[in-house]
Amino acid sequence: MVPLPVVNAAQIPEIWRRIQPPPSNGKSVKVYRGFARNVQRHASAVIRLDEIGGTLSRDPAAASDAVFNQYGRDPVLAGPEQGGVVEVTIPASLWDELLRTSSISERENYPGFSRKLRTTELRVNSTQAAAAINKCPTRILQPDSRYDFR
Repeated sequence: MVPLPVVNAAQIPEIWRRIQPPPSNGKSVKVYRGFARNVQRHASAVIRLDEIGGTLSRDPAAASDAVFNQYGRDPVLAGPEQGGVVEVTIPASLWDELLRTSSISERENYPGFSRKLRTTELRVNSTQAAAAINKCPTRILQPDSRYDFR
């Protein structure tokens, strides 16, 4: 694994510096992202390299909420453009490197797009971190309709 550059804390908004994501404790960490459409296409590059900000969660409920409740979007739930949730498995060594270098941060009390959740959201703080996460194994999950609050 190539070491990631340390991200200057001044470049990370204060709300994203209040808590520290937990260490891996030697175990892979699963993170999730929901897409209202074209989940197959997104599974190969979960984070666009120009997309610095809150995009992932350690909570699959937040990803399902993103599929169903993002304002102005109706999810595609069948067919070739089907939406869904991408689960990314980040190896322990990479997760701990993301933490060590402030390449990923977390904010608490994230309400989701529905404003009905109480979870957390992850922010990717560098293009190098996004590229490293995009190389991790992924699998596609069906979104959980319990989080369809439309």
